[in-house]
Amino acid sequence: MSIFNNRLILQQLPGCLAWKDNQLKYQGANDNLLQAMQLSRQEELIGLDDFELNLNSHKMNTLFKQQDLLTLQGQTLEIIHSLEEDHHDKAYLLQKSPLRDSNNKVVGLTYHCSAWSQTNLLKLMNQLDKKHQPSEAVAKDYQLDENANPLDLSKRELECLFLMLRGRTAQQTANVLQLSRRTVESYLDNMKNKFGCLNKSELLVKAMMLGYQKHLPKSLLSKDLNKIVKL
Repeated sequence: MSIFNNRLILQQLPGCLAWKDNQLKYQGANDNLLQAMQLSRQEELIGLDDFELNLNSHKMNTLFKQQDLLTLQGQTLEIIHSLEEDHHDKAYLLQKSPLRDSNNKVVGLTYHCSAWSQTNLLKLMNQLDKKHQPSEAVAKDYQLDENANPLDLSKRELECLFLMLRGRTAQQTANVLQLSRRTVESYLDNMKNKFGCLNKSELLVKAMMLGYQKHLPKSLLSKDLNKIVKL
């Protein structure tokens, strides 16, 4: 008899893990997630969706559903977020991936949530965004995946846009990215063309309308983001 048991392996994976069908009904979870949901048995979860479980606010469940629907379309999502009761004091990395059958058809999704090490960053970014963005545009979470990039901006363009949306000048952006100011300004000109804008102010408004303020470039995670957002 093999010592490798699928359920035993799943239970030993770090973080909270669950899987849903294409109707967004839970089909299983590891013990970590059951404990986080304050459930004692799989049967209390299986066959229910987030609204039926009613463990979060309607607003949070609506957000989860929007994410799940994108995943069912074949997208893989990576999101940094906080739970409502944590008030940004804790941060989590949420990963959602399509679950496919042997014919490569999407039949559901997998969900994995784990603690994110830069616990104070989400709170700092939220405070900073409130200074530089309209209240309705301030992100509640930040996407790491490339799906939050409808205009297919380059890695450097995304980095520049992230900083400029947070009030950074071309020179400050150049200092953070270790580029020349002229290079940053060339990226800004490229983005104006992609967005169809005449100036930086119009570019930033259109970027927020497309949700770019919610995108956190993965390449910036190798830098000290806590210092960057405090600049």
